[in-house]
Amino acid sequence: MVSINTNANQLSALQLLNSANGQLHEIENRIATGLKVATAKDNGAIWGMAVAARSALGDYEVLDRARDHANGLVDVTLSATEVVSDLVDRMNELALASTDPSLSDTARASLNEQFQMLKRQIDRTVGSASFDGINLLDSNGSNCQTAFKTDPRSASNIDPSSLCSRTGGEARSGQLAQRVAA
Repeated sequence: MVSINTNANQLSALQLLNSANGQLHEIENRIATGLKVATAKDNGAIWGMAVAARSALGDYEVLDRARDHANGLVDVTLSATEVVSDLVDRMNELALASTDPSLSDTARASLNEQFQMLKRQIDRTVGSASFDGINLLDSNGSNCQTAFKTDPRSASNIDPSSLCSRTGGEARSGQLAQRVAA
């Protein structure tokens, strides 16, 4: 007959050592992942909620980046719009000055040249008001021409119909023509 002698104290110590190693492995895993529940095996319910929360956080980060992009686009557009508004105000001043019947043809031509320069500056401002390749102001639908009439007795020396011809889409300078004529 074969008998195996076992030491109860050694078995107890071995079980305690195995338990301590398991806990050590769990703690090392928590430290390595930064998560209290690293897998569904640790705690399925909490792990499921954590996965859902991480997914929602990722969605919010995408939305945050999109919002920042939209804010940048609006800021660039708003700045360009303010510049264009100032230029249109100056164009209104020139249009009003051109209504003076005592102006000579040379003075009127000078005002027209300044007006045309402001119009080109508006086109440059609108053309450069892009953010990440997007330009909310540029419609690519206008072809601007001359603006001043030569008759000083006319009620307005600006011919709104000659400011822009529409070649498709909305003409941004056509809107300016309406504002200048008003």
